[in-house]
Amino acid sequence: MNELTLEQIISLATNTANIVMSAHANKQCLKREINAEDILETLLKGSIIEQYPTDFPFPSCLMLGFTSKHKPCLLYTSDAA
Repeated sequence: MNELTLEQIISLATNTANIVMSAHANKQCLKREINAEDILETLLKGSIIEQYPTDFPFPSCLMLGFTSKHKPCLLYTSDAA
């Protein structure tokens, strides 16, 4: 399997139609006061801190970014393409 790259993530994130969130992710964002802008900012400017190239059904990674209020934002991302 392949690891995701920041270039792939940025390319996908530039079209927000590519961003899909699970019900669990939506619930956690509401609970932690993380909005769509924070998520997009993390996807575009965050760092990959862990790779999961053998995840099924698609390789995934854990990203770290920071919200506009300087709170950490962790995202679990994958490319379903």
